Amino acid sequence: MRGNKKSYFLLFFYVGLALISYQYVENSIFTQHIVTAKYQMVDNLENGKTIPFEEVKSATVSDVFTAKSEELEAIGVLSIPQLALAVPVFPGISQNAMLIGAATMYPRRDPLKDNMIFLGHHLSEKGLLFGKLANAKKGQKIDLDYLGKSYHYVITEKKIIDEQEVNYIEENPAKTLTLLTCDKASETTKRILVKAKIVEMSQKSTANKQFSSKNSIEKIQQVSKKIIRKVYLQLFFFGLIAIVGTSVILFSNKI
Repeated sequence: MRGNKKSYFLLFFYVGLALISYQYVENSIFTQHIVTAKYQMVDNLENGKTIPFEEVKSATVSDVFTAKSEELEAIGVLSIPQLALAVPVFPGISQNAMLIGAATMYPRRDPLKDNMIFLGHHLSEKGLLFGKLANAKKGQKIDLDYLGKSYHYVITEKKIIDEQEVNYIEENPAKTLTLLTCDKASETTKRILVKAKIVEMSQKSTANKQFSSKNSIEKIQQVSKKIIRKVYLQLFFFGLIAIVGTSVILFSNKI
């Protein structure tokens, strides 16, 4: 009888722990996928190459497991130092690309003439992808390495909009940057909008493009390492709880 009682206690304990830790396990899957993703940095858009433009919904764990096994080509890196945000930028819109970085809605637009638009997922782990835009503030700087050139912006506006407000993705005003992500990590019709104006642009010489590309990747890796340490520490904590809880139930004379 006592053995059956302990089995029930263990069952309830594990079910409860699984429900509590599910989000953290999900975060670890997303984090591992982002950190281990393979992509190549390029500084040009190949003529004639098809740029994807898919309908993308909120990211789920099943998207990670069904993602196509392919090496994507990143055309730049977008970073906001004050938010410790750094993500690779991919041409066009696809779930494959947005699971590891930001999508460029109109990759052939010119940052010195047009409104550049980038989309990113908002995951339950706020440190991943565009989740940190929730903490964006007016005056923060944005760095964009894009097709072999560097552009620097300052945030001028941040607000919540409806997904139907398409006027924000139009070409005008010129020389602006628009970042968009869901306002929460689930299905929603609201979007976080961050607008920025260009303040500086620099041309990369052929000699230092390789160095710059390496620096961009290092930015992403530094941010990723911080996030993965946090996520794995959380998993370790739940594993410790599981071990301690199991030991208490099995060896307790009162159960």
